[in-house]
This record gives sequence, C-alpha cells and structure tokens, in this order.
Amino acid sequence: MRSLPAGVQRWTTKHVVGMCGVGKFKVRWGYDTSAACPCCGEFEDHLHVPRCRAPSASAEWDRQTVALDLWLDTQVTDPAIKHALLSLLKGVCNPSLPSIRMVPGCLSSAFRSQQRIGYQGLLEGRLSRQWAPLQEEYLQSRGSQRSPTLWASRLSHQLILLGFQLWEHWNSVQHSEDNVQLQERSQQVNDGIHNQFAMGPTDLPKVVQRMLSVKRRTVLNKPLVDREEWLKLVRMERTAYHRALAPQRHYYGWVPDEIEVHGDEAALADALIQGRLRIISDGSYKNDLGTAAVQLLPKGGTACIVIRCQTPGLPQDQSAYRSNLICLLAGIIAVDWLLQQWFPALSQRPGVKITCDGLLAIEMAFEDQPLSPTDAQFDLISSIREAISRSPVSWSPRHVYGHLDKSNLFDELTWWEKKNLEVDGMAVDFRKKLEAAHQLFPPNPRFFTELAALFVADTKQSRLSDHFIQECVTLPRLRQHWRNRNVISEESENLIDWETLGRAMRSLPAGLQHWITKHWVGMCGMGKFKVYWGLELSAACPQCGEFEDHLHVPVVQQPRLGTNGTGG
Repeated sequence: MRSLPAGVQRWTTKHVVGMCGVGKFKVRWGYDTSAACPCCGEFEDHLHVPRCRAPSASAEWDRQTVALDLWLDTQVTDPAIKHALLSLLKGVCNPSLPSIRMVPGCLSSAFRSQQRIGYQGLLEGRLSRQWAPLQEEYLQSRGSQRSPTLWASRLSHQLILLGFQLWEHWNSVQHSEDNVQLQERSQQVNDGIHNQFAMGPTDLPKVVQRMLSVKRRTVLNKPLVDREEWLKLVRMERTAYHRALAPQRHYYGWVPDEIEVHGDEAALADALIQGRLRIISDGSYKNDLGTAAVQLLPKGGTACIVIRCQTPGLPQDQSAYRSNLICLLAGIIAVDWLLQQWFPALSQRPGVKITCDGLLAIEMAFEDQPLSPTDAQFDLISSIREAISRSPVSWSPRHVYGHLDKSNLFDELTWWEKKNLEVDGMAVDFRKKLEAAHQLFPPNPRFFTELAALFVADTKQSRLSDHFIQECVTLPRLRQHWRNRNVISEESENLIDWETLGRAMRSLPAGLQHWITKHWVGMCGMGKFKVYWGLELSAACPQCGEFEDHLHVPVVQQPRLGTNGTGG
C-alpha cells in the first residue's frame, strides 16, 4: 500500500469498504436517480465493477490479466504459482472455476488458504503468507538471489493496480457515449421530443410555439442536456395550458385514498402512448380489513405513480380476492385519468401491461368468464369489465406469483416479481397504518363504471343475495308480527341460535319445512282456520272438544273416563 500513489491508496481504501462513487452510493448521495452500471445496465456496487460482463469491460479484464501474466514472468515467478494465481483470479468473475485439482499437491495448502481469504481479497492485494516461501524455494532451485518478500509486495501492488485499471475503464465509459444509462436517457428524451412534435404547437403559448417551428432534426441533434431542457420547458408549458383550460370534474364515486406522482408525469404519459407503461398491483387482507397498492411506471424509468387505498365494502365483503380486484380497478382508473389529462382526443390504441398475484381476480376481470349479479364481488368485477370496455387501451393482464422471497433469493426473481413484492409491502404497510388509526370501516360508494347498484339502508351491497333481500323485505314485518302476538320478544330474538336452527331446518324434508313454517305463524289446518276458511262450522278440537288453534295441539288433554256419566 505504501508503494502506491496517494490517490490510488485513497481509492483502495474506499473500494475495500465499498463506499465509493458507484451507482449504489450515487443514488444514496442524491447524485443520480439510477444505480445501473454505465457499461451493462445492471445494479452497480463496488463488487460489480471487476465483474461487469459488458463486452468492453470483459475486454479490459482480459487485457489486464494478460499484462499480469507477463509481469509474473518478468519477476521469475514459479510457473505453477503463476498458474494457480491466475486461476484464482478467474474466481472473481466465476467463483466455480478455480479448482484445487488444477494445481500440484505442493501448492494445495496455499491455494486453499487464498480461497479462504477470498477471490475479491486477492484482487485487493491480500495474499496468503504461504506464497512467499513457495516462491523462495523456486528461486533457490534456480540459484536466484531475488527476494521473495519483495516479489510478494510487488505482486500485491500489481493486483491492486489491476483493480484500479478496471475502475479507470469504468470511469472512461461513464463519461462516454457508450454509457448505457446515457443511451437510455437519450432514447427517452428523443421519444418525448417526437411526441411533442406530434402533438403540435396549438395548445402552447405563442412564445413557446416557436420551439416547435424548427426542424425536428435540429432539436434531436442538440447535446443531451440541451434536449432535456427543451423537453422539460415544452412539457411544463403544455401542462400549464391544459390545467388552465380543463373544466372542473365533479366525481360522484369511489376514488383511491392516496395518489402520489413521483417524477415527471409527462414522462409517464409518453410511456403510456408508446406502450411502455407497466402496472403492478397487489392487495392485503387481514381481520376483515383490506387494502391495496398500485404502481404505474415504465420499465427502466424513474417516474411513477403510487396508489394506496382501503378496500371499500362491508366487513363481510372483505377478502384477499376483493383487495386484488380493487387494485386492478385503481390501476385502470389511473390510466384513464392520465389519458384524459394528456391525450383527451386519442386516436391510437396504446398497450398497457397490468399484473397481480391474484389469479382468480385476473381471470374474472379480464377473461370472458360467466358473471351473475349473485356472484361474490359482482359490484367490483362488473365495474372493472365496464371500465375495460370503455377504455381506449389494449390491456395485457399478467399473473405474477407473489411472496416468492420466502422460497427464492431476491436476486433470482424477475423484475415483475421484485416489483410485486415492493407493492405488496406498500399494501401491508397501509393496512397497518389504518389499523393503528382505527379506520376499520371504509365507505362503499358506487364505482364510476358501476351500471347498477343495490343500496339497503344507504349501504351499497357487493352482490344481489336473494337470502339477504328476502330478509330485508320480510324480516321487519315478521318481527312486528312476533311482537304483536307475543311469540318472540326482542330480547329472546337476540338469544336464539339462529344459525343452528337454520341448519336444522335445511336438513328436514321439504314437506316438513312447509309444515313448520305454517305452524310457527299459526296459519295452518286447525279448527280456528277451518272455520275462518269456511271448511268447518266448529273450531272444536276433535280429541277434547276444546277451542283449537296451533298452540292447542301440543297441550291437548285426552278426556278422562267417566266425565260423560257412563263410567263407574
């Protein structure tokens, strides 16, 4: 280390601890919005730089290892040691390559020792103590007076410089046209410029209209920074114009609780028109409380819309299924609002990919599955289908498996699966927030695309339940009948196990169910009603001669012998 220039010493110190000017820390320090490598576009930390597999980075690695190979020859290095060290260096990029079988037995202990130190440690100059004695034996066998200690020190020096040269190559790409991030930024800016020219100058102030009077190629040939400023100004003026002229919209329906726009909304509108917009949605449900979260973003972009909402509906309607449905509707509504704001007279049909880890919700919302008003969550499913039919968007639904972090390493997941985990976390956090605030009962207004809805006592129902409707129609009058006839009091009604009674009734034959219903209300073929219906002249009980109604049957008493004077 002491033999290195001061600048390289500082660089080595930063890189050994990992706190250096790579993408990971540039994002953390606020210098950049993406942690992508400028060479290959992958996530970049200090470990990625020597392992980058971009063609230019691989070529630089090959050049530096060839140079190290030649340097080892000039230092009269034992060929077996050289072969072992170069094999170990390959482990930096591919840990499975170095094998103890590749070296002679006399070097196996040193080889294993270096493996325990680590391949990254070798690249950072941390050599095993066992190499120098082995090199000393080789030098003595050749009659050389060279110092093995100096050899080891210089080797450590060369290894550090190898890593530094890879960094220098990375740095040169960072500021060149080969930078993947700059290429993506340039492409996105060019797409935005094309869109602005396509929309024309009519909805811009006259001062800004001049910016679109030049040839498009003139703008596209400007440096990236100038193009970004041009696009930012035109978008800002167009947005201000639309907001000034757009009439106030009065919404009488459900809207999400929270909607956040991060970054440039115009960039999201451009991504929508270009078919690059992605929607990731997921729901959360626990203890009769449902929530949902949605992200709208272009893949690889930085701008996004984040939506969080409580699942509307009664506690008995809440489920993971309903939460997955509401997040799909929230995403569709947000896309519709984007189109209304930025492209109210859209002629094309852009494509949007939308995902959810609820397979049944995806199938019922987007596929031609049979749907009845009595089906569970009918209000949401029918509203989603109506929103899709009205939408000018070509929807591409996709099912994504959720909670894969429990069985897979995070780095092994796809972009969609990682985003699903992120959105799922948002939904769970929002549910916990509502629980802490005791906001457990959400309003349940009508959805904008809900063609018909049933309200009972000012409460919207999620479906048409014939049993519930029957109760709503008949139960109030039945209760009043119970009170008037002193059959069932209000207190005893609350004490009766109605669920058990219902199961018992359903287990009886149909004829017996009819008989019980008639006898409960008292309107059955007893003497009282036979006279009332004109079927008999007397309401006397056929067994005892007493007045007979439905209450008399279980208490009828047989006449005693001798009561008619014939018995002794």
